[in-house]
Amino acid sequence: KLTELQAAINTAAAAGAGANGWTDTLIAVSENVNQRQINDGLEGIAQLANIQNPRDGMRVYVKSYHAGLNKGGDIFTYDSTKSKTNNGVTIFNGWVRDLSDKILTTDDAGLLGDGTDLNVTARLQSIADAVDDGFSVEFIGNYTVNTSIYFNGKKSLNLSSVNGRIDGDKASWAWGDKINGTNRRGVFVFKDCPNLNINRLVIKGIQKNIFGSFQDGDSCIQLINCFNPSIKLCTLTNSFAWAIIGEGCEFPVVEYNVISDVVHQSGINVCVGDGKNAKVNFNHITNCGLYGIEFETYTALQDDTFEAFGNVISDCYSGITATGGGVTKGLIIGNSIEKSGYTAIMLQNILNTKSLTILNNPLNQNWRGAILRECPNTTFAFNPIRGLATEDLYLKLNPDWFVLKVMSNRTFLIRRGSISSGSTIYISKVAYSVTTVSDYTDSTGEFSSTGGGASIDLSLVTVSSDITDQAVLNKHLQRKVLNGARTEASVTMQGGSNNLVVKNNSLSGGEYCFYYNQNSPPAGGVKQYVHDNTMLDFGIHAILHDVSTSHVFYKGNETDSVSINTYNIHRDLIRNGSFATKTAKSITLLSQTETSKVTERFGSSKSGLIVGAYASFNNATTTGSVAIKLNSGSAIITEDGVGATAVGRMCAGNAEIIKGVNTLEVIDTVGNLAFTQVFVDILVPA
Repeated sequence: KLTELQAAINTAAAAGAGANGWTDTLIAVSENVNQRQINDGLEGIAQLANIQNPRDGMRVYVKSYHAGLNKGGDIFTYDSTKSKTNNGVTIFNGWVRDLSDKILTTDDAGLLGDGTDLNVTARLQSIADAVDDGFSVEFIGNYTVNTSIYFNGKKSLNLSSVNGRIDGDKASWAWGDKINGTNRRGVFVFKDCPNLNINRLVIKGIQKNIFGSFQDGDSCIQLINCFNPSIKLCTLTNSFAWAIIGEGCEFPVVEYNVISDVVHQSGINVCVGDGKNAKVNFNHITNCGLYGIEFETYTALQDDTFEAFGNVISDCYSGITATGGGVTKGLIIGNSIEKSGYTAIMLQNILNTKSLTILNNPLNQNWRGAILRECPNTTFAFNPIRGLATEDLYLKLNPDWFVLKVMSNRTFLIRRGSISSGSTIYISKVAYSVTTVSDYTDSTGEFSSTGGGASIDLSLVTVSSDITDQAVLNKHLQRKVLNGARTEASVTMQGGSNNLVVKNNSLSGGEYCFYYNQNSPPAGGVKQYVHDNTMLDFGIHAILHDVSTSHVFYKGNETDSVSINTYNIHRDLIRNGSFATKTAKSITLLSQTETSKVTERFGSSKSGLIVGAYASFNNATTTGSVAIKLNSGSAIITEDGVGATAVGRMCAGNAEIIKGVNTLEVIDTVGNLAFTQVFVDILVPA
């Protein structure tokens, strides 16, 4: 019975172990690690290495990544098959972090985020490599990286930051290998990551072009073939190319972000290529070299609908632009856009559009309000456009015209053709006098516009005052518009746009309210409609449409102006009825011979502007062309041909009716017009 006696002794001893001084500190798990440390938790991850000959499945609690900081710890389980693996985040020579909560933070990589961390880029990349589907990643603190942090093939990721920021390091930046032929340009890059959610990241780019590419450079966030990504509440600044670029992404959502200081591309462009159904709403976007928001889709998809609601955009070359044959449906509603160097809204070459609505967008102090170029089935309505400068404006002249490189304290490189010697230029609202401009060839090809080879289209510019990188590098040339001056045009129409409807807009502050700019009318049955707009004021013409067309229809556009310069429209628009008119007065003149001319008087209660007159004759003869003369002013000569016939002659042109008594004469170009009776309808815009 000796075995039973020994068991009894052991039981009694164990029961009184504490009293006998037999504690867990006396139990060695391995060299330098006792049972109490295991029970209470190791102070830091480094102590895991002190556990000798751990067994598979052994679990250890670690309080902190770095001892004493109480962050980045976890429960670790030993797996001998991973004894040779150490990624610095989830596996430490066989000790595997408990990831059941599917959360990783920068604490878990041992990063402090206080500027003292080493190997930051590699450690952040370790997090990106370690996460799996459905994980959340939190960036805590401030970090500087020297290449992209790349997430590849992970589903339903959630990324956010806590009081922190990720900056690129321009001096040491490495671009890395292309991804499926696409330049790796993002500070963060995501490829094949469906249902991605990015929230509250703060990212600062490096404002650097990819060597040999004048057009391409760094971005803050780059998405490649990511289905249904969401980017919200982020602050993204200081990139050369797009702040957010999405290539081949369907159903992207970009909302409530703050974006600024993009040198050469757009703030947001998330539907490049065959992307579709982008929702870009309620973002604040400033100072983009190209567009604030760009919808650029080239694969025609009949179920594609993009939307831009409630964005606030300023100081871009263009505020919102839709382009490409894949754009089919869209809504641009309630966006506030100001100080665009080219135009607030631009629609160009979207030939497959089925339905596009631009509604209720306040457009203030832009060089142009809207440019509508080859955008069929589009309605542009209820947009208040105010072009008058209420302060000195400094507007971007051209996306390509920015300082590429500072060569000395008074010289810099820029795209050729942007500056002439002896001129005054504006950069960042500062005036510089240009003393010399000379052609420059950069043999390195750093700023090539063709993707390689020497940069031969540059200018070396010398100015008369000192410059610095901070003052001018990557800054655009600006057009200065003085306080109180007018900008160019409220609405410019270019190219054939069948079923384009421009209606119920209020227009003011531009040299022109409507500017039609096409060299020739488009082929086919194209029809455009400009109806019921309010033209509050203008500098040169309310409507400039001085080419002969029959496909643009003007009707119901109101103005209080009686200036003879209100309309500069080709006479054919009056004659063919595409510029709608109505009869303001009907006047009859009787019995004129070749030697006895008739002048008819009529009264008017107010001054007004006429755009033409139609004369119908009884028993009329002439060898010249008929003309109408109002108030002894310039004659309006018909272009309907020589002679006066019973079917009548249209005389199209501007003239003024005065308040009170007016005179009307029906004459001809040779002086032998005779008639028994003529009926004249005075025509005003309908």
